[in-house]
Amino acid sequence: MTTPQAESQELPPDPGVSVLVITAVLILTVLTTLLLNEVPLRQPETTPAKSASVCPSDEVVATETIPREKAPPVDEWAFDTTPVAYPKSKKYGPGFIEHKGAAAAPAYGMCFPRSPEGALFAATHAAAESLQKQPNTDWAEEFIVKDIGSRSKAIDALTKQDLLVSLGYKPKEIKRVEIDSYSFGGYEDYLVGISIGIRVTDNKDRVTHISSYYALTWEDKDWKLMPYASTNPTKIRLVPNFDGYTSWR
Repeated sequence: MTTPQAESQELPPDPGVSVLVITAVLILTVLTTLLLNEVPLRQPETTPAKSASVCPSDEVVATETIPREKAPPVDEWAFDTTPVAYPKSKKYGPGFIEHKGAAAAPAYGMCFPRSPEGALFAATHAAAESLQKQPNTDWAEEFIVKDIGSRSKAIDALTKQDLLVSLGYKPKEIKRVEIDSYSFGGYEDYLVGISIGIRVTDNKDRVTHISSYYALTWEDKDWKLMPYASTNPTKIRLVPNFDGYTSWR
């Protein structure tokens, strides 16, 4: 079986004094491209956006390394408002925000710390949330960055149907869906790219591997999604396997 190239890429080493200094604009462009390895609809600001936030704090949580080789500790695998179990942590999130609509409607998970682990838990929770047949519209509106083009289309793409149906799955044919693994594309204190691996098993025990990519930026004291495209915000695609990904379990 051909092993796919891992989506995470290390930033290149310093070229040294032998290479002529390139303009600052070109350097920033190259670093951003290598970091995210994708082209979202909106390029991030160099400073966090200042506006109203539902989250209490934007304190940076100290971390030594990006969790590439081993997943961070998990307090429990929870369902809460999602149809599949996702990793949950008192330290890394999510916190839950009351629904803006009917009183009986569920709350939604947000408010992750400003750290690689916080971004990872945010992306993984979002992948679980997107597996619902009708994801929470309030969550999608809060999760997507504010100032992008076609924002309403991106919200619709996250809420109108679950990603499995969009890929051609028939609900009665699905036996089990699991959040499996992840792959970091890079990290800055306001910008991160993460792919989440989702394993699908059908009634004949055939396994399919799905990758969902999250370009996240720090906005309103939380991690927010910069959609890859308005009709496919997280670039959902089938992959041969999860070689190069880090297992959650």
